[in-house]
Amino acid sequence: MRTERPSKLARRWRAGFAALLVFGVLFLWTGGLPARRGATEPWSLPLVDRDLPAIRKDTLRIAVVRDPLVYEERPGAITGLEYELLERFAAFVELPLAVVVAPSPDSLLPIVQRGEADIAAGLLNPHGAYEGKLSFSRAYRHTAPVLVQLREDRRLGKETVAPQGPALLPATFPFDAEGYAWSPDSLQLIRDAARQGEELLIEVILGRVDRAVLPDVTLRAEAARFPHLEFGRTLGPEVPLAFGVRRNANRLRKALDRWLKDPDEQEAREVLTQVYGGDLRPRGPLVLRSIHRPAQGGPISPYDSLFQAQQNLIPWDWELLAALAFKESRYDTLAIGIRGARGLMQVMPSTAEGLGLDSAHSLADHVRASARYLAQLDSIWMRSVKDPDQRLRFALASYNAGPGHVLDAQRLARELGLDPAAWEGHVERALLLLAEPRFFTRPEARNGYVRGSLTFLYVRDIVGTYQRFRSLRELAGDPAGKEDAPA
Repeated sequence: MRTERPSKLARRWRAGFAALLVFGVLFLWTGGLPARRGATEPWSLPLVDRDLPAIRKDTLRIAVVRDPLVYEERPGAITGLEYELLERFAAFVELPLAVVVAPSPDSLLPIVQRGEADIAAGLLNPHGAYEGKLSFSRAYRHTAPVLVQLREDRRLGKETVAPQGPALLPATFPFDAEGYAWSPDSLQLIRDAARQGEELLIEVILGRVDRAVLPDVTLRAEAARFPHLEFGRTLGPEVPLAFGVRRNANRLRKALDRWLKDPDEQEAREVLTQVYGGDLRPRGPLVLRSIHRPAQGGPISPYDSLFQAQQNLIPWDWELLAALAFKESRYDTLAIGIRGARGLMQVMPSTAEGLGLDSAHSLADHVRASARYLAQLDSIWMRSVKDPDQRLRFALASYNAGPGHVLDAQRLARELGLDPAAWEGHVERALLLLAEPRFFTRPEARNGYVRGSLTFLYVRDIVGTYQRFRSLRELAGDPAGKEDAPA
């Protein structure tokens, strides 16, 4: 029988030992787990051995994406449901917390695999793109895809034509799992590879994209900020959302699961989830609502004579003062607003001081001061908003939010390619965006955050009520009014 020479046997033994050594290292790094789908793709394996004992000697680091539900920085605060949940987890395991902001969702995986962060947070589906590359906690909640578009707006002439084109999907989102069971019926779905979820939603808000499909959890978090959005049907089943860790960080994953199962933490998580939740019921068309319907032929309010006496101070009919007073105080002369506004016309203390008013002045003085203030606001917009009908809306928005915030919205509208001299569909939408950190921290927003959704509805309510009051007078055959008064 022929035998190998000892030197060749030795070489084969050394090669086999080296292969076993490499296999052993990979086995330890992957936690002894078999390879799963995606395990041969880039960043499919952890590059460090850093589990909970090693983290305890250092700091718990989380990788996040900038998203209203994940992580948002704003002056004086950091928000985001997933960030706030992981803050609680860090306290649960008694560890300091540090944040690593990923430049894009695609960066989460390499940041974690390199050991720059220990937990990935980005609305992740365990069965999505990172399946087999990361190990996932149990689900902390579930989400489903929902259609979002603009409400029909009768003021803009969009009464009957609903969007007919395709709905766009963001570049990445939780429904990218292999084999996900979409149920779009006849709706065409097209991927927008250039935009993430928040960016795509902004395009819908501005009217540049007809409709999109986004996670319902995202839309619930944004619903109250954007009253001009309409939410459609669910287009597929729910998927879980969870936190990802390296596959060799088993102790960290088990600690996450213990925390998620803790009864006290479950209760706290439910409360936090509700804070970031909203109503997605159908809203119907946007209209100019009349919020007060007095009887035809009767007085509009107990204070009609006071409003009529100040008509010459403003470029509108006296019914505007009546509509404004009803919206502000429901004709309650003792009303006090949450920000300190007082009386029938809810004039702010700082504004009242500038107009020479104090509590000792009569009700007629307060109505006169409100009329003078409206006239001042009208003059602010005289140069940039030539159309008196549009200028009325700018003046009302300024009465509610303050002229500084409306000027911010006008500047932002110009930067976004909207018409800075048109309210509906233009500056009103820019004002809504000033509730978002990425917009109210821009140079154009010199006055910072404003809850624009309140002003959006405020203007429409008062204009609708004003039009209703004027029509009642005209039906009664009373000519007392100004010719060509803006409406």
